[in-house]
Amino acid sequence: MSPIPFLSPLVALALAAPAMAQSIDLPIRKEGLWQMSTTVSGAPATTSTLCMDKTFGKEMMQMGSSMQKDLCSRNDMSRDGDKVHLHSVCKFGESTATSKGTAVFSGDTGYRMDMQSTYNPPMMGMKEARTTVEAKWLGPCKPGQKPGDVTMANGMTFNMRTMGAEGQPVTAGS
Repeated sequence: MSPIPFLSPLVALALAAPAMAQSIDLPIRKEGLWQMSTTVSGAPATTSTLCMDKTFGKEMMQMGSSMQKDLCSRNDMSRDGDKVHLHSVCKFGESTATSKGTAVFSGDTGYRMDMQSTYNPPMMGMKEARTTVEAKWLGPCKPGQKPGDVTMANGMTFNMRTMGAEGQPVTAGS
């Protein structure tokens, strides 16, 4: 399976975060456990959960800001009520990704992001991708979870704070 379905929402979130912090007043996401359902170009949806607190949210913005500076020549956002419109141009290896999308927020407990990306030249065989992320707050994080813990549908858990130097997830307890 291509890593794109897993990486797309994380990359999109990380790259979007600094622009969100710059000049757009967005709802603060509620602390606790968030479920994210991601669909990329018609493939079956993948579902994961993320344990989030304010500190981890700030860390994500810092990570996104660093990635954006290194990878993107453009990262624009504008807000219209509960909608945020995004447009970015970023370089991943030899491929340039041009992405446009809209995120619609439901207060501090949910959002939906629809994004269309084109890759020139194609990235991992893909010329374009449509990504939809639907996220909702589930409640408090589960006992034993730490902010940054991601649990995939297959049960694999890793913490985004402790990802390996090569960008590979470090499973809980390793």
